[in-house]
Amino acid sequence: MLVSGVRLRDLPIGPTEAFVLSRIDGSISEADLVTATGLGAEEVTSIVSRLMLLGAIEPADRRSMIAPAPLSAQRSGAHAIPVVVQLEAESDLTPERQRHLLQLDRQRSSLDHYQLLGLDRSADAKAIRAAYYDFVRVYHPDRFFGKRLGSFEAPLLRVFGRFSEAYETLHRAQSRTEYDRYLDARERTLEFDRYFHGSSTESVVPLPAEPVRFVPSSVPPASGTRDVRAPDSLRRSSAAPPSDPEARRRALARKLGHSSLPPSASPAPPVPSTADAKRAADELKRRYEQRVLQARQDQISHYVGLSAESAARNDLVAAANTLRIACSLAPDNLEIAGDLAELERRVAESLWESYLERAKYAAVEGKFAEAAESYERAALGQPSAASFERAAHYTLEANGDLRNASKLAKQAVALAPSSAKCRLTLARVYFAANLRESALAELERARALEPNQPILKEWIARVKRGE
Repeated sequence: MLVSGVRLRDLPIGPTEAFVLSRIDGSISEADLVTATGLGAEEVTSIVSRLMLLGAIEPADRRSMIAPAPLSAQRSGAHAIPVVVQLEAESDLTPERQRHLLQLDRQRSSLDHYQLLGLDRSADAKAIRAAYYDFVRVYHPDRFFGKRLGSFEAPLLRVFGRFSEAYETLHRAQSRTEYDRYLDARERTLEFDRYFHGSSTESVVPLPAEPVRFVPSSVPPASGTRDVRAPDSLRRSSAAPPSDPEARRRALARKLGHSSLPPSASPAPPVPSTADAKRAADELKRRYEQRVLQARQDQISHYVGLSAESAARNDLVAAANTLRIACSLAPDNLEIAGDLAELERRVAESLWESYLERAKYAAVEGKFAEAAESYERAALGQPSAASFERAAHYTLEANGDLRNASKLAKQAVALAPSSAKCRLTLARVYFAANLRESALAELERARALEPNQPILKEWIARVKRGE
């Protein structure tokens, strides 16, 4: 589960790790993460372990009862992130069935139809039918008529409905073909999805540390040297004995304390002035700032070069990702920002049809958040009033960000100012944001375009009533 208070951008992780983290909701297993992210099982396990070490996620209480991994995970050897489940002693379902049913309920939205049935995409109609009826023999609601299910009744109905949906889609040739196209479109766009969910600070080399505060000493050492003079006592004991007999006699007398010749006073070292100390401190600060500036410029050049190499290989997502890092290091560099926007546009342009197909299917399936995101990506690659309007519409249906919905609806209106449908969607966004006057004004503009449209009259009456 996620650790509260952890901010994604504060973590030293890359886009792939950030994408995995964005899919962890406290009840997802590693097998589900493999499905949701499209990554390999070993890579997901490695990323989960690193996120735990960084303190971004933590396992649930291992002393509690743990939900088993899904059937597909058990076959592949993947293990689940520990999830606490609440069992009921008074239920007629066995504890094993309770755990399994809760696990299926948690993963029903993240697995595609084939994975839910434990099949691969090459499965024939006979295998699909057998997998579905294996489930029905155990979990059909009629088998539990008159039995005590408690809180497990709702999960049972949800899971049965999800399995029935998967079977109805896959056992008919036409609907299965449409679903396979949707899966293909989702796979083609998955890498670009990770880019948008990723971090822009991957592998940034740290800048030089803060300099040590300058404190002038009584005798500053010469530039580039260190003061390594030994203590007086050590220097005296290690000095070579004088060779002159008279000198040896005087040295012996001094040791015995009978020397009549007082030691000559050495001059006091000069103390630097305040102005000298300030000049030295300013010089140290200037050198440090130069080091920081040079290090940042080197980093920017490094990531711009990597981006160019990726673009030359036609790996546009990788090119955009590395250029985004450069952009984060130079936020005021309009040239890099423009190049990044162009790269994103080129990627989206190459994928807009896949996003559009994915959006349409997701909308039919009631996956409104996915539909909104996919329509927005399609509009990024191929701007159209229809895609922007649908993106705003499904953002509303998914109870998403109203500010983003407003931006999308305004773009739709700008591209098609004579479209009553686009203006209606913008009005609905305004109404959801409690901007009743703006919503009513937009509805009146829409009605002027299509005076006989019943839905516009209904919405005008609804806004006036404040419903």
